[in-house]
Amino acid sequence: MLSYDVRTFGAIGDGITNDTAAIQQAIDTAAAAEGGTVLFSKGRYLAGQLYLKSGIELRLDAAATLLAVPDPAAYADDTHHQRYDYHDNMNRAWIYAQDAHDIRITGGGRIDGQSPLFANGSKDPRPVMLRFLDCESVTLSDLVLRNSATWATSFIRCRNIRTTGLDIETRGNHNGNGLVFDACEDVIVSDCRLDTSDDAICLQSSDLSAPCRSIVVTNCLARSHYAAVKIGMLSLGLIEDVTVSNCVFRDMECSGIKIQSAEGGTIRNLLFSGLVMRNVPRPVFLTLNHHRVGRYTPPTPPETGDIRNVHFENLLVVNETEPQGDPVSGFLVVGTPGHPIRNVSFSRIRYESTGGGAEWPAGLQVPELTGIRAERHAYPDGLPASAFYIRHAWNVSIEHFSHLFHRPDARQLLVHDDAPGLRTSGFASLA
Repeated sequence: MLSYDVRTFGAIGDGITNDTAAIQQAIDTAAAAEGGTVLFSKGRYLAGQLYLKSGIELRLDAAATLLAVPDPAAYADDTHHQRYDYHDNMNRAWIYAQDAHDIRITGGGRIDGQSPLFANGSKDPRPVMLRFLDCESVTLSDLVLRNSATWATSFIRCRNIRTTGLDIETRGNHNGNGLVFDACEDVIVSDCRLDTSDDAICLQSSDLSAPCRSIVVTNCLARSHYAAVKIGMLSLGLIEDVTVSNCVFRDMECSGIKIQSAEGGTIRNLLFSGLVMRNVPRPVFLTLNHHRVGRYTPPTPPETGDIRNVHFENLLVVNETEPQGDPVSGFLVVGTPGHPIRNVSFSRIRYESTGGGAEWPAGLQVPELTGIRAERHAYPDGLPASAFYIRHAWNVSIEHFSHLFHRPDARQLLVHDDAPGLRTSGFASLA
């Protein structure tokens, strides 16, 4: 494969001159030769809209930085769109590929979205840093991704994805998701560090015809304003066969693992093992209900979906602090009347938390999740359990669960409702 230095095509790399045309010409030239490596040597390359093509590797030298032009007008409207039924301000994408194969972005360099230079209101247009639609064989490795104006990545209906050795920080603006895989298959995420203003890793399915399946997440560090791993919410289609292992999650405002079937889809066959969570008030937030969020979801979504065969083992959770004023903590497994979550297991869990919960008032009812967005805000009064709240969930098992509260907690350790087949063993209080 031939190499094409962007400076040969006129790129200046001073961080001031707009190098968009030169970079795109290098990409197009390589593509015309049936693929090649587009090289960025030491420098700061300012660019607006870029289109990747089949057989292209962008290789950024460790001393090279690719900078986004901080002007929404620099980004085209032909780069697909955001698939939630809101956030139209995030429809555009800075670096985009569609119907392409064998794409690589490598080299140890930095891609910087310059988020502080974009307006950050809920309606202000901001581009996703990287979006891939209907692509095959995409590799992102050994990169520093910084300051995305919104999501750092968006993979939609892609296959054979490898993301490894990424260092992602997206704290500058709202909606700074890290790695987002929608209706994708054969995905490996490994050895990544993520520090995000929204969910760090998202697995979702907005397409009935394209499942999200065969996903491996391992050896990652995540810190996030919301969840470390979110599965679902966009959940029209099937999500299955997922493993998350050997990771450390810390300082989550929302949850460590957040699983939500809301739009009629099935989520099944998930395994989570060998996870350490520090200051994660809800280690597991697992919900099944009926609520429309997707652009392609019918106005009246299909019938409530299905969650089954979800397993958690070898978790260590240490909560020294919790978000101020947030009364919802612990492990939640909650379906809706007539639509239970099925076959969930927890094994070898150590749970250390701040405690201090007051006795649940007699007669106070816990709200159902019917017809609403299933978030912690659905429980304004908190929950009656200090560790596990199980509702509309069948065949749940909890084994070898040890717990320690820093302050006495007057709530029951485990509260369950409509939970036939619930099995517990090996509960232990630690001094």
